[in-house]
Amino acid sequence: MAAGKKLNARDRRQMKAAELQLFVQGTGRKAQRNGPDPNDRRVDRRTTDAVRRMSPEEFDQFLRHGEDC
Repeated sequence: MAAGKKLNARDRRQMKAAELQLFVQGTGRKAQRNGPDPNDRRVDRRTTDAVRRMSPEEFDQFLRHGEDC
């Protein structure tokens, strides 16, 4: 996107869905055998707080963004 361009609601929702999908993918990975602790990864505090405030239905919608249900 060009710098300074305002995003419409659809684009903001798509970006939020992509950010949430990356967050879940990064935090949900399995620990390596005899390796680092599963909580050794950095997480975005803002995203973590947003996920905690979401309803289960809204969370599911964001995870399935772009998929046919």
